[in-house]
Amino acid sequence: MVTIIRLQNKTAMIAIRHTLIFVLSMVLASTTAVADVYRAVDGDGNVIFSDHPSPDAKKVEVEPTNVIPPVKLKPVTSTTTSKESKFKYELLQITTPEHDTTLRNISNLSVAAQLVPALQEQHKIQFTDNGTPLKDPSRSLAIRLFDVARGTHRYQVQILDEKGTILITSAPVSVHIHKTSILNNRSKAP
Repeated sequence: MVTIIRLQNKTAMIAIRHTLIFVLSMVLASTTAVADVYRAVDGDGNVIFSDHPSPDAKKVEVEPTNVIPPVKLKPVTSTTTSKESKFKYELLQITTPEHDTTLRNISNLSVAAQLVPALQEQHKIQFTDNGTPLKDPSRSLAIRLFDVARGTHRYQVQILDEKGTILITSAPVSVHIHKTSILNNRSKAP
């Protein structure tokens, strides 16, 4: 007696179909791997190799394939101490200026950040503007920028470990710098 299961779920049908195809291909692959090989020459002198013997075919002894044993790898050990691996910063944010601030006719700008808990001895702070690092990494949570160009700036702060790997990055803060241009000065000539 054959039981027919009606599958309402298309995902289950697809999964069963893929499993069936996989199993069948594995069975076929394993049977062809152990099949005998026969060599024959046709009427035109072409050499033909096949797994089916023909009347004038001769069985070919196939040497076993080369097998290279896998290299045994040493287990990877962590170089960090348990104190370092458990440490995690809870908060990193830019406090000044506020997000989406528009500043007019300024040249210099201070950017400050807040970090909880305090910066670890081996870590450094990196400020970025539109993804480009500003100055060298330091231990200061504030940076003073001079001659800031007009346009929108996207500031972020990152904490780097001793190898320069980013541990945490703040959310971006966008600051729009507007500067008056003499091109917009349309005073009437006398």
